[in-house]
Amino acid sequence: ALAAQAMPSATLSDKPLSQRWLDYSIDARVDAQKHTIDATEVLTWHNFTGKPQDTFPFHLYLNAFQPKSTFIRETHLYNPDFEWKQKNCGAVEVKSLEVAGVGDLISQIRFISPDDGNPNDRTVFQVKLPKPVPAGGVVQFKIAFHDQLPEVLARTGYKRDFIMGAQWFPKVG
Repeated sequence: ALAAQAMPSATLSDKPLSQRWLDYSIDARVDAQKHTIDATEVLTWHNFTGKPQDTFPFHLYLNAFQPKSTFIRETHLYNPDFEWKQKNCGAVEVKSLEVAGVGDLISQIRFISPDDGNPNDRTVFQVKLPKPVPAGGVVQFKIAFHDQLPEVLARTGYKRDFIMGAQWFPKVG
């Protein structure tokens, strides 16, 4: 009989498969009755691009659930029977956007429409730092935000006491 040999065990968590360039740490409070989330997020970004970076786009996906957003316009286009209702309304409001060593940049937020130029779409904003993050450098954003969830639509929202929270926090682009 052959004796079984012990194989060294390894898991994917033993070491990262790639260099980690982004870290999110989020403290969130959910109000199930109001269908809201209030949270603070510390986002740490490592500049592995090889060049200085001073402009950062952020995605606010819950703002797609607004009556004049690009997502809702496209929903009407591909599904003419879709009827907008107030229960479909969702949003994320950034309350503060602090950068370590710089201060609050909430006044620097500029909404952009990189896909279609829709001035009513508030799903992407960008901020420009006063000083670029050098190649190999790190920047840390502290973001306070408030979410209003829509009734379930397109993989996000609430239904009675159930919450399906996809894409609910600001993400760097």
